[in-house]
Amino acid sequence: LFSPSANLSGISSAESLRVSEAIHEAYMEVTEEGSSTEEAGSADDTEDIQHSSEFEEFRADHPFLFLVKHNPSNLIL
Repeated sequence: LFSPSANLSGISSAESLRVSEAIHEAYMEVTEEGSSTEEAGSADDTEDIQHSSEFEEFRADHPFLFLVKHNPSNLIL
């Protein structure tokens, strides 16, 4: 997908089509009351979340898989 030899002919007739960069930002807050998620650039304001000292930055600059597991039931949430 990101290499010059990517074959994206199934979605476009343009030659040498490739993805040069992809950026996605999402924020998740988990509390005793539940959780809320929000994507950057959505209609809601994320300013408070982005600059809060309570949150750690998680930079995924390579492929990754993140799962949340409920230990008592051994289920992936």
